[in-house]
Amino acid sequence: MNRKRKVLLFLVVALIASVTWAIFNYPRSKTVSRLKYPPGRKTVADKKRKVTTQPSGKGMGSDTLRLDLLENHFPTFTGYQRNIFQPIFEDKQTMMARKAAEAAARAAAEAKKALLLRQAAKPPPQPSRMQREFASFTFKGFVLKDGRKTIFLEKGDEILVLKQGDRFAGRYMATSITDQILKIKATDTGEEIIIPVLDRL
Repeated sequence: MNRKRKVLLFLVVALIASVTWAIFNYPRSKTVSRLKYPPGRKTVADKKRKVTTQPSGKGMGSDTLRLDLLENHFPTFTGYQRNIFQPIFEDKQTMMARKAAEAAARAAAEAKKALLLRQAAKPPPQPSRMQREFASFTFKGFVLKDGRKTIFLEKGDEILVLKQGDRFAGRYMATSITDQILKIKATDTGEEIIIPVLDRL
């Protein structure tokens, strides 16, 4: 008998033994003559479980219901709480730079807020005497003759005719006249005011 036949015979014997063992060990349903708790019938249990309450202490069994634990109010933990989203390993220089940037941002925000509060509390600047006087002047036009420009200003019913270097109203002098502006200077205080010149031709 060659080797292949020996292997085949061994496998057949093992198969027969496995089938025989499975048949004898197959679970079979068992029957009883009478059910202890038949279906559809109300039955009261024979024994009732006793619930005992005892004060906390030593010598208590593991099957004792501890109702006294429900009455204890344990204090809430107020210690250190770690941020679980924070990196486990963090460079100290990076952390210090981040804290410095946050502090600088807070300081800048506080400074800006304080500046806005000061600007809101600060009264608006009052116009000077010269600004109040020339607020009523209106430019009416100009005449160009021999390369020199003559300006006409109106104040109420009065019309002033001004050339560069003319004095008027006792303390004012037209220091410069160009195509865009008329510059007037107060001789006593040195204050200057600029009146825009508009071409009305």
